[in-house]
Amino acid sequence: MRGTITVAEAAALLESMVPQRLAAAWDNVGLLLGRKQHKVEKILLALDLTEDTCRQACEEKADLLVTHHPVIFQPLKQMTGDTWRQELLLRLAEQQIAVYSMHTNLDCAAHGVNMALAKKLKIRDVFELDEECGLGRIGYLEEPQPDVRSFALIVKKHCGLLTWPMGMPAARCGGWRCAAGQGPTWCLKLWPKEPTLW
Repeated sequence: MRGTITVAEAAALLESMVPQRLAAAWDNVGLLLGRKQHKVEKILLALDLTEDTCRQACEEKADLLVTHHPVIFQPLKQMTGDTWRQELLLRLAEQQIAVYSMHTNLDCAAHGVNMALAKKLKIRDVFELDEECGLGRIGYLEEPQPDVRSFALIVKKHCGLLTWPMGMPAARCGGWRCAAGQGPTWCLKLWPKEPTLW
């Protein structure tokens, strides 16, 4: 028989790995739905709460759905099922499936989204763009590329993308900056005329 933990214990474990204090002030992370005392045996991971992920969670009898993007950003004034968001949350609540989200805190974590991408692309000498909040990473390519488009093709290959950005500048690409989520706005303020990957 598989061991079980509670929703509260699962949330505490996730918090220890990716602290909520790393999240942006406007973000909404952590346990968003579910009773803390309920048992957790099966966890489903997803980028977003969608119709498909909701259906999968219900069909596979998951106890906890962990998403990157929070399904609740603004306060909900009612829960009647009149909107897609309300409908999905009601379905999960009826099936006693809890929802936990890790968004900008996962972007900024030392082992989070930005660092995972840096490792995937074999970026060397990686350090944080903003040491205070952990936002973004900057580093150097193992092999400088003749232009940004060539680097985009490397990203496409290593990340399994079907498409890649077009209309990129022809500048030589030897360095790399990555800032997931709201990072592009931040990077563009610092380097308005230089190419940045996000």
